[in-house]
Amino acid sequence: KLMIPSISDIVAKFRYAHRSVEDVRKAFKTYDRDGDGAIDRGELHKALTNYKFNFSDQEVDIIFAAGDIDNDGCVDFEEFMYLMCPSTAQIVKKFRDSYKTINEVKGAFRKYDKNRDGGLSKSELSRMMMSTGHSFTDMEIDAILNLGDRDGDGEIDLDEFMILMTPSASETLSKIRQGITSIADVKGLFKDIDVDGDGLLSKEEMLNSPGCKFDKEQIEAIYELGDSNGDEVLDMGEFIAIMYPAAGEALAKLCKNYPNIDEVELLFRKLDFDNDGSITKTELSEGSIRFTPQEVEAIFALGDINDDGALDLEEFIGVMYPSAATVAGRLRGQYTDINSVKKAFAKIDLDGDGKVTKEEVAKTDLFNNQEIDALFFLGDSNNDGEIDLEEFIGVLYPVVAAALAKMTKDVQSVDDARYLFKQLDHDGDGLLSQEELRKSGCKFSAKEIEALFAVGDVNGDGEIDINEFINVMCPGATTVIARISAQFKCLEDIQEEFKKMDLDGDGQITREEMMEYS
Repeated sequence: KLMIPSISDIVAKFRYAHRSVEDVRKAFKTYDRDGDGAIDRGELHKALTNYKFNFSDQEVDIIFAAGDIDNDGCVDFEEFMYLMCPSTAQIVKKFRDSYKTINEVKGAFRKYDKNRDGGLSKSELSRMMMSTGHSFTDMEIDAILNLGDRDGDGEIDLDEFMILMTPSASETLSKIRQGITSIADVKGLFKDIDVDGDGLLSKEEMLNSPGCKFDKEQIEAIYELGDSNGDEVLDMGEFIAIMYPAAGEALAKLCKNYPNIDEVELLFRKLDFDNDGSITKTELSEGSIRFTPQEVEAIFALGDINDDGALDLEEFIGVMYPSAATVAGRLRGQYTDINSVKKAFAKIDLDGDGKVTKEEVAKTDLFNNQEIDALFFLGDSNNDGEIDLEEFIGVLYPVVAAALAKMTKDVQSVDDARYLFKQLDHDGDGLLSQEELRKSGCKFSAKEIEALFAVGDVNGDGEIDINEFINVMCPGATTVIARISAQFKCLEDIQEEFKKMDLDGDGQITREEMMEYS
């Protein structure tokens, strides 16, 4: 009688070849031949039936069945980790159970991201894990780091951490999406919920709409992860992006091929075979320029505003070359906290002068041309062709910009800023800390304090001195000073200019002397 090896024996044989977490990560990348983030049955067969492993087809089937926990026909990285390091499942559960809500997860990330670079290093992650009251080995910490670090940069950013640590939200959205088979389903659902027909869904509207089939937990998950621009409502684009993410990805990929409005108009003419001034799904699907079914669905879902089954030129441009505000809204979805925005700015600011030009942004490949145009259209408030950190934050993280605007509205001059600083600096050390502001009973809210330090703490020492404070409260003044400073190349130039301004030669410059000189 043919002896069939036990499942545990076969899986154990496979595990034996991968001794460490790093071995497991490398193996996953090798087996995932098409790089789609999952290993299908065919990829595993090719990897394990070669001369190196020499598993039989039957043994590979057993290994695959053990790894494909959710029976979706492929093994993703988390499932692969559970297969190769079975204790990982318990480790992850133990860690996740320490945080019950999405806000707790975000709070923990910010607390342990000590250097505020927008990512958790292994040491920062280790401190966080140990703070839960459980003990973890170095290999277990490596396992969590590898599970969370989806882009392989050695750190876990907030997006990666949210996916790792909020299975309730991720799983909730995954369950919701299972009942949605097309963009048409999403669009119909949006219209059923949008009782006032304004094209926007508020949380209250979703909770009370007779057309909404989601419970409170599901609605919370949808808003936490779907409200990309932080305006507390979801438009059709955001709703489609969260409910049917493949459509948003397909559209973003497509738009990159047509970087300006002239190219979009030319494309429209090529697709409009019958020259009737509109494009149908048939024309898109059967034209000389091929679009995938997903791309066609995405274009019509977002573009066919009047639901007549065709797109006119204006609707087509609205999808392929959306307004700057729409582009900015999509960009904001990539930046979930202030530190990730500051990190992006630092990466772009190649010469470290605190300002970025379009050329600097283009060199980083962080944004396409359309996104760069939108960024500067909205952010370059003084039209000098450059964006400083505050302007950059204003576009990509408007919550902070709004807090700063509210904070600075009563500060009319540098003297006002100096007076306010002295009032807040209770210990008189010439420095303000977040803790000092919170305990002082000052008029600033927690969000305003966070905004002040996000923009003002230039040297990242956790405190704000008088110059940094003025820079935030009176940005116009520091901009003028920076422009004046740029005119002087050395100390001698400054000394010579001082002598010219000091009309009475007393070694001091008065306001009157400066005004007379100018």
